[in-house]
Amino acid sequence: VRLALSGFAEDAERRGIRLTADVPDGIRAGTDAEIVERALAPLLENAVRHAAGHVIVRVARDQQRIVIEVRDDGHG
Repeated sequence: VRLALSGFAEDAERRGIRLTADVPDGIRAGTDAEIVERALAPLLENAVRHAAGHVIVRVARDQQRIVIEVRDDGHG
């Protein structure tokens, strides 16, 4: 998740958007990091494009699943 966010850091900075990751220690996906990055990329691109000033990505464990939430403070 942090690697995926870093790929959007420059665009976010240019737009005045703050990127935040809430990723608890010890949570690992049962797949390759590149797959997680590719899945998150369109969500992060959209969030950075439509945010008013902040994008946050939260990661949590839900029993045997990992839940990743991407939120922005834009309209809609």
